[in-house]
Amino acid sequence: GLAAHLNSLGLNVSASDVRNVTGVSRDGTKICGWGNSGSFVVTFENTWSDVGNGLAGTYGEPTLTGLGTLQGGTLVRVALSGALENAQAGLIVGLSQANVPFKGGVLVPSPDIIVSPLTTSGTGTLLLSTTWPNGVPSGFVTSFQQWVIDPAGPKGFAASNGLTGTAP
Repeated sequence: GLAAHLNSLGLNVSASDVRNVTGVSRDGTKICGWGNSGSFVVTFENTWSDVGNGLAGTYGEPTLTGLGTLQGGTLVRVALSGALENAQAGLIVGLSQANVPFKGGVLVPSPDIIVSPLTTSGTGTLLLSTTWPNGVPSGFVTSFQQWVIDPAGPKGFAASNGLTGTAP
């Protein structure tokens, strides 16, 4: 429920504190209601942003999504879908955006960390999980992009959209 989700984000609330949700903002970033402790408003920050620049392969442009709050010590996941199945891949992680031409596409992150070799599943997906480090300053932006060996892509590669995560 809502209390469990809020607790996973680092808040300390009980189910009775958020007993009745009475409204949700049009963009889904605010929830209001009341509970045993009175009324409440919760604002969710948009941690993840799709910055585009995917490169089509066999099944079009693979999609990279981010999951997690990017709060220190919490679980963070990046999930790739729509890629060539059983293909070699690499995750590029940057402390800034490079946005430079690469293999017929655009390399979005600066290549500060390269996680490779990886292999997509039999359905063209790949899920990577880690714990977000403590001490990352609020507002710090990290860039991600997944590159996959795919003979249908320009120069033999396909790339996911670029993805940024902003620390709260």
